Amino acid sequence: AIAHSLAEAIASKRQSRLEARAHEAPWKPRRHYASNLSGCVRQMVYAHTHWQEKEPFTVEGVAHMEDGNHEERLLIQELLADGFEVVEQQVQLDDDHYWVTGKIDGKFRWQGRRVPFEIKRISTFVFDKIESVEDLKADEFLLKKLRQLTLYLILHSEEVGLFIFSNGLGGRKVIVVPL
Repeated sequence: AIAHSLAEAIASKRQSRLEARAHEAPWKPRRHYASNLSGCVRQMVYAHTHWQEKEPFTVEGVAHMEDGNHEERLLIQELLADGFEVVEQQVQLDDDHYWVTGKIDGKFRWQGRRVPFEIKRISTFVFDKIESVEDLKADEFLLKKLRQLTLYLILHSEEVGLFIFSNGLGGRKVIVVPL
């Protein structure tokens, strides 16, 4: 009975936390967010002119985002344990020229350079299909991620960056992204 009550309490607390986040009112963006760069001009305009009409995230969507954040922290710990030097994690970017903001996941210090990287967890179906930048360009969902990293490369004056993809099941792929 004690274990059942504990299990119910754990599930209930998590559900309550996720529901509270899912019901947060939309917030007015002050700039375009790098991870949300769209190829659709209308979508970009509406993000700033009709932000209050944005649908809230679902409970499942909030859970997915939280799991992605946990996955990012796990991967950073793996990289550090494997001896890689990770610097400049979650550095805030604000650019007046492009009117964008965002946070880069980090940079590796490697052979005298700082190489930007983004960590992304994606579904196993998508994970199995990607091997190159060309594969990223062929998928509208992944193209948004490519736009994000490309913008970071421009703003940091870097010639190349990395995507580290995870399928959430232990699979990893590292894709080199030249500017």
